[in-house]
Amino acid sequence: MVLAVGGSISEGLDRLGGRLIPHLLGLFAVILLVQVGTQSQLAAQSPDVIADVPLVTDAFVEELPLAVDLSLGAAWLVWLAGVVSFVAVSLLAFRALSERAGPGGEPTEGEGREREPLDAGALVGMILSGVAASMVGLFAVGIGLAALVVPGLVVATLFAFTHPYIATDRLGVVEAMGRSYELTKGHRIRVFAILAVTVLAFYAVTTVGALFAVAVGGIPVAAELVNVAFGAVGWLVALSILAAAFDRVEEHRAEREAKWEGIDDELLP
Repeated sequence: MVLAVGGSISEGLDRLGGRLIPHLLGLFAVILLVQVGTQSQLAAQSPDVIADVPLVTDAFVEELPLAVDLSLGAAWLVWLAGVVSFVAVSLLAFRALSERAGPGGEPTEGEGREREPLDAGALVGMILSGVAASMVGLFAVGIGLAALVVPGLVVATLFAFTHPYIATDRLGVVEAMGRSYELTKGHRIRVFAILAVTVLAFYAVTTVGALFAVAVGGIPVAAELVNVAFGAVGWLVALSILAAAFDRVEEHRAEREAKWEGIDDELLP
């Protein structure tokens, strides 16, 4: 079978190792930055939003241990920086997890699958494409989910490999979405299952983190840091499963194209 859910899970988990620690630390840092920005925004808004309910205001602020004293505009900029950084670190982590060598390249094995470092221009271009793809994806999936849910799930499945193509082949948004649409043909039910598994894996890890956070609940900042740490681990696990699935389907596509290379297009099945 080209794409097996169980195989993607086991292969993805096998790819997690010590060499990914820098990516894990990076994810922890950017998720923390997003949380600081989010909580700082809420803290900055709360006096104006619910000023007429002082008791609620006090309780609300107490639940924001990562908030810092910033203006609403500054807090928003911190949040935005965190979101952009999260996309960037996620793309770099996916590059490390994927075995694809990049456009036109052959998959490599083991420690040798590290790619040539990105130059500044390529890195910026990849990040901008990743952010744009995230915005387009959130909008499209959101509209689809609002339209009786199913269309949103279909959109998520069709374009599941948009970010993987941006990370590995450094494609633009439109081209990456087109490649994802083509790649998922014939595999869409299993791709949907993989997406469901990645979501469940993420929530399984973060649920464990929430239990640990409860244990240190007397120290709110520590509890938040525990949640952030498990969120980083959960996201890396989800990326590893998606990377394994992406590699297998891409490998099948490349083998199929090689098989029919040089044959007249009219004779292709």
